[in-house]
Amino acid sequence: MSSDMYALPDRSVTPDPAKAAEEWAKAFYQAKDAINRILPVPSMVLNHLPVRDLREIIEECKEVIKLGEK
Repeated sequence: MSSDMYALPDRSVTPDPAKAAEEWAKAFYQAKDAINRILPVPSMVLNHLPVRDLREIIEECKEVIKLGEK
């Protein structure tokens, strides 16, 4: 990869630094949101509170894991 190419989270490259920054920021906030949603789940389970959107939370975390595996 030449110095004027920028890697994207999906492992593709772009010559556009603004696009690269935007894509990496999007990936960062996606991961941050997934972590913030999963963190309270163990406490909720231990306190016998319902976790109504657990399946959705798990799917969101899986998407972030896929992003990290690319």
